[in-house]
Amino acid sequence: MSSKSGLKDLSSSAKKKRGSKRLITTSVPQVPPLPIAQAFFQIQVQYKSLSRVEDAAQRKDIEEQIVCVGQELFNAIRKYKMAAYLGVVRDELRELMGEEGVGRLYLKSVEAILSSGKVEAGGEGSGAWPESLEGLQQALEASNQQDLREYEQRMEEEKEDDENEYCNYKLKRAEYYAQVGDYKAAIREYNEVIEHPKTMTEQKMYAMFGLLLLGLFYTDNKKMSGELMRAGLNLREQFEKTEELVDKKGDWDRRNRLRAYRCVWKVWQREFAGAAQLFLDTIATYESEELMTMGDFVEMGSLVCGMALGRPELKKRVVESPEFTREAKIRGYLNGLLGNLYYCHYDKFFLALAEVETRVLKLSRYWYPHRGYYVREMRIRAYAQLLESYRFIKLETVALKFGVSEEFIERDLARFIVGGRLHFTIDKVKGTVVNNRPDIKNQQYAEVIKQGDELLNRIQTLSRIIHI
Repeated sequence: MSSKSGLKDLSSSAKKKRGSKRLITTSVPQVPPLPIAQAFFQIQVQYKSLSRVEDAAQRKDIEEQIVCVGQELFNAIRKYKMAAYLGVVRDELRELMGEEGVGRLYLKSVEAILSSGKVEAGGEGSGAWPESLEGLQQALEASNQQDLREYEQRMEEEKEDDENEYCNYKLKRAEYYAQVGDYKAAIREYNEVIEHPKTMTEQKMYAMFGLLLLGLFYTDNKKMSGELMRAGLNLREQFEKTEELVDKKGDWDRRNRLRAYRCVWKVWQREFAGAAQLFLDTIATYESEELMTMGDFVEMGSLVCGMALGRPELKKRVVESPEFTREAKIRGYLNGLLGNLYYCHYDKFFLALAEVETRVLKLSRYWYPHRGYYVREMRIRAYAQLLESYRFIKLETVALKFGVSEEFIERDLARFIVGGRLHFTIDKVKGTVVNNRPDIKNQQYAEVIKQGDELLNRIQTLSRIIHI
């Protein structure tokens, strides 16, 4: 009896020792890596732009950029063993550039990787590169199957002995599915952990953040977003569920991360005012590197605040903030946009706005759907900021301040005036822009008088009824 008991104790001790290494070492999942989705998006956008470029030198430059981004994409796919995601990439690129075009991009990218020596460590990065995408996908699928068998074996060992460790392995397997691009399995596994009766709160939050990260990875892809919905992941609803749990039982780190996630989500949804407030609440303690780098987050938040904040608040909370100042030294167009807007250097502001459109809005998967809207709204803001200071001003002066022709400024202002976005009129005879904005104080005074008259009439009617 004592011998059996001793063997049982030894077995239990061995399992504790074996499982002593922590499986969950971060507060939230780190995969799928969002820069991979950005690289894939950038390749698609730049390839589409080739059809609008006739200059041979410019076309060559764009083709070189595509290969450069292709290096990052295929290197990362190999490192993270993303067999399922590679299937998505192949299918969509095949529709865009044909089978031969995809093959050429892969071979040129691999050649560039090998010549540069920038082979990512880990994953399948130690051996020779397969000669085709089909070969790469087969190698990654074989590696995925081996890894999943190991997860299955460990989960079977822990299922009866340690529910907590079993849930941890299930979380890691869900994270692995998300990493390799098997989004259906990842959603299923994460939800099973959340719904398991013995799942701890920490594990539930980990799974919920995993679902958020998975949703943000595919958020720019309409086809894949629909697939996620059919697989059971509605990102808006998932944010609500996560926020409810984090508000009740979350620590400071997860509250802060959730604000950063929601900021990015609101940018994608074009809810810029809400995104700006979340950015300001988060930036001083930002640590969500799995979402994007600090520099990219400052860039995104600064652009949002440029549209959403008033002029005094923009200067105090953004332009003069240490985070913005540090990043503006690297990305000069940020200060060119917001600094020149605040200090009324409108000609330099216009140049910076064009640079932001080219370098950020047209290449970012979050900003791309809003690029025209953002440029238009920022122009309206700059026009209003200048014109509201005058009762009337010459068109020639406005054109000079913005560094454009008089014909352009007249056409642009007319467009926004007709649309009701600017309360001015253009006097073509005198060549002036006239401030036509209603006087708010006079309007409020007239409303008070009108309401007072209505109140007096009601009182008189009531007094007559009472007298009768």
